[in-house]
Amino acid sequence: MRVISLPEFATRQSGVIDRFTDDRLAVKMMSMGVFPGRTIELVRKTSFGDTLYVLVDKRALAIRKKEASCILLK
Repeated sequence: MRVISLPEFATRQSGVIDRFTDDRLAVKMMSMGVFPGRTIELVRKTSFGDTLYVLVDKRALAIRKKEASCILLK
């Protein structure tokens, strides 16, 4: 199965979090309840693409593109 980063997803596409490539980001995401194995859906991107709005198990989050690129999905 192919693993890609969150910003590569299309709007309304969902996937399962495989892993984080940045340990500091992993701690931050897990403190918000975002863990590997959870389903994440890309709701929309801002007009400049700097922020991504996502749903993680029905929890809405806004994530910077730089941080989102450290979230790998399958």
